[in-house]
Amino acid sequence: MQRRLFLTYIIVTVVFLFGFTNNNTVETPTSSFINSIEEDISGDGIREYLKLQGELIAEDSSFYQNVWLDILNTFGQEWTISLKGGYHPEIMLYDINHNDINDIIYQVALDEENKRFSTQVYTLTNNKIEQITVPTNNQIKGKYIDDYKIALTFHPNDKPLHFPVNKYDEKLIETNIYDDNGKLQQDISLIIDPIQKYEPTLISESKGYGLKSIQNVRNDDNNNIIGTIETLWYFNNDKWIILTNKWQAA
Repeated sequence: MQRRLFLTYIIVTVVFLFGFTNNNTVETPTSSFINSIEEDISGDGIREYLKLQGELIAEDSSFYQNVWLDILNTFGQEWTISLKGGYHPEIMLYDINHNDINDIIYQVALDEENKRFSTQVYTLTNNKIEQITVPTNNQIKGKYIDDYKIALTFHPNDKPLHFPVNKYDEKLIETNIYDDNGKLQQDISLIIDPIQKYEPTLISESKGYGLKSIQNVRNDDNNNIIGTIETLWYFNNDKWIILTNKWQAA
């Protein structure tokens, strides 16, 4: 009798432990190959091998919680760069610092809708990986003015520039910003969103590449996008300078 009870106890214990272990299994991140490129990024005339890898947060997810870039040359030297996680990570090669050697541009979406991105830029110089910080947000201010226009001030010391908005946007009249004749009804400052994306852009054959930043401009309700500001940045003497600002009405 005691032996039966003892055996029953063991069986129940094993079943309990097995069920507990099964129900509390922790999914381990899935490491995966994303992309690879072979290109000379050191300036020695010999191609390096760049391998982009990441860890998905789960097998059924497209979000990479960890991303890194392994770089290997023919002499056995290796470098690893830790990168920001997100959706659809990719690397591009452009000469951003204008030393006739391609630099690494990494871009990853921060949301599934591909509306916001993170960009990192790196250069391999003298066998060292160095980061080139992307340009910061502009100190742009804006407000509505008469005749379906906005006034944008791109620098505190500059005079505001006037740009048209879409006068056919019914919300501008429905929300009493303008009357039917384009007369401003209330003093409203605009919301200038942080830079949402950087794009490598050819400035000219002689100047080479720069970065174009894109940021949305909104009403004060923070929902209605009335247009975008595109800024062309150029890396010169270890700092970013603004070449142009362009307004694009929605």
